[in-house]
Amino acid sequence: MKLCAASVFNALIFRKRGMHLAVIPFFLILSLNTTASFAVMVPPAEQSLEEQIQFIDQEIILLRAELAQSNQDIPALKRYIKQLQSIPLAPVFQSRLSALESFLLQDREEKPSELEFKLPHDGGQVVVLLPLSGDYAVAGQAILKGLKLEWPFSKPFTVIDSAIYGSMVELWELVKLYEPDFVIGPLNKQNIIAWQNLETQISTLYLNQPVYQFEYEKALSPNKKLGLTQLEAFMEATGLENILVLESNYLTAQNLQKQFKQAWLNQQKDRFYESLTIKEGIHQTMKKALNVQRSIARKNWVQKSIQQELEFEPRARKDLDAVVHFSSIDEAIQIKPILDFYHLSDAYSLWYPSIYPSSGELQSQQNAWQQTYGFLPPYLTKISEANLMDGSDEPESGLFYALGRLAAEIVKNPRLNLSNQNLNRSDLGEVITDENGVLKILPSVFWLDEQMIQPVNEYQYPFE
Repeated sequence: MKLCAASVFNALIFRKRGMHLAVIPFFLILSLNTTASFAVMVPPAEQSLEEQIQFIDQEIILLRAELAQSNQDIPALKRYIKQLQSIPLAPVFQSRLSALESFLLQDREEKPSELEFKLPHDGGQVVVLLPLSGDYAVAGQAILKGLKLEWPFSKPFTVIDSAIYGSMVELWELVKLYEPDFVIGPLNKQNIIAWQNLETQISTLYLNQPVYQFEYEKALSPNKKLGLTQLEAFMEATGLENILVLESNYLTAQNLQKQFKQAWLNQQKDRFYESLTIKEGIHQTMKKALNVQRSIARKNWVQKSIQQELEFEPRARKDLDAVVHFSSIDEAIQIKPILDFYHLSDAYSLWYPSIYPSSGELQSQQNAWQQTYGFLPPYLTKISEANLMDGSDEPESGLFYALGRLAAEIVKNPRLNLSNQNLNRSDLGEVITDENGVLKILPSVFWLDEQMIQPVNEYQYPFE
């Protein structure tokens, strides 16, 4: 079967895909200022039917790209060019693609980027993209509740359930109708990547951490790796130099340890660093790390040599300023008692959770804590008596509710675009901008001891 010019033209208008018909409006073809003729669009006669259909598909994408060019829709043009560059394009279309690429390059040179992250204003149009159904519905609903509670503007925001759309392109087509000045969301990381590919050029506050950010984007999200800045600063402030680092036998803890080690070694100071993975239980791991196991082994050798029982107290190493542990709560509460048992009471116990416990877990373990500094989001320390009975977290005191409240508070902070700023104290922790203007949420420092969980108010994150 071969396609004539007329059938090719019809195929451009209606292209069967399974049981669906993709419609390319006739005005789209007529409105383009292009040198392509219908003769050019005819697929080579020697091609198979599938190859001819692929040829037509390429023509359709090109037509869309050229329409985006004529409408000065640069984000859409970039998307279509990327799509064309990712497929084996027919040679006859190469000159048209090159013309589009040249136009885009020239447009960038003539119009240097003046984009910036602009805060919303009273009366502006804000669109919030949250998953209010599906797998992330509980998180989305909690964020929305916090947003509504603290929203600082008289004009309410528009909420769209991002979970009901098959793609961010489809969602973007709806969002554009609202002509937003500001977007909050998406939440899911994959959706953020897809949203960034659209290059909307609208000021956007993501509620998760993307790999990179455009000038008009910010990201507000608890991130354990970014939060390590607080641990590093605390150790610097307290002059701790010789440290033992313990990590749970989980990927999250191991990644945190690697990140922390890199930052520690980058200081290029004469300091000691040793790390060990908790594999055989916390006590066995500590005995090995503190050289207690070696001391016991020496005692056993001497006893065997002289064939006599000895009075013995194991000796631990004395060169440690602190034990840093990326661990679970059950492991963390054992560290300081073990240090005290081996006469290392002067060594700090610094707990940076690899996985945050629930509020109920943290409160129920109060009696077990001994002189430990914990790096925690404050919402974990806020719990009602009712929650203590069933061990659950209220939405009003959970992570996502706190994130919604913080997002509402932060969008009116005039210092949000400045570098090295302490912006806000929140239930998620201390919100700062670093030297590059990137938002970080740092966990707060808490003192855990004698049935108490209290903030270390005398410590403040230091800015250079």
